[in-house]
Amino acid sequence: SNIVLTRDMPQVVLKVEVPGIRIVEERADAWIVEAGGGETWDDLVAFTLDNGCPGLENMAAIPGTVGASPVQNIGAYGVELKDRFESLDAV
Repeated sequence: SNIVLTRDMPQVVLKVEVPGIRIVEERADAWIVEAGGGETWDDLVAFTLDNGCPGLENMAAIPGTVGASPVQNIGAYGVELKDRFESLDAV
């Protein structure tokens, strides 16, 4: 998390980390991979490479979670998430 608290807080703070990565569908030209928002981005990239689903490797080692990546529209070395992203389900 990149939140810095400047004082003690009497409230309860929750950090939601939904886990899980799985291949949902394999197409001739693409893969649909589902990932929980709490997964680290680099774990998702490693999963796709380990399972023969190329396309995210230029974005390896970008810090953060899968859940934050669409908001930040991450990208590196000419590859941007907006070009690889299908949809988002928010809870």
